[in-house]
Amino acid sequence: MRREVGGRLPVASRIVAALVPQARAAPSVPTLSLAELAALPSDASMAYGMSTVDQSGRVADRAVLRALRWRQGDILDLQVLGQALVVQTSERGQARVVGGPAVAIPAYLRGRIGLRTGDRVLLAGAPEHGVLLVLTTALLDSLLVSHWQGR
Repeated sequence: MRREVGGRLPVASRIVAALVPQARAAPSVPTLSLAELAALPSDASMAYGMSTVDQSGRVADRAVLRALRWRQGDILDLQVLGQALVVQTSERGQARVVGGPAVAIPAYLRGRIGLRTGDRVLLAGAPEHGVLLVLTTALLDSLLVSHWQGR
């Protein structure tokens, strides 16, 4: 994890701590609500891209996956968190990085977060943590409404 800059942890560290259970256990990283996550300033510790879910459930953004240094065949663990997926490399996971490179989201997980072929998702990568967040547009809508209603 990158050290504090100007007394603050990088955005990626704060986002990962809020969403990834193993990172939450770290006592030095405070957790944030989804509304607080939406209000974080950018510090270039995250890589973002949009993708369309294809008929096989694959999502891809070359820049994001390149920043994560994921390669075809890497084993991935996917965890549902509300209307999002938290994706990390794992020795035992239910998915792999496939050609492209792309992440193939199994049908049962797509169903749990309401993803269908043709849906758009935000891919948010935290390279220093090896974490990819797959955020549905429904979740993005909710975050934007929460953010702007609070102003």
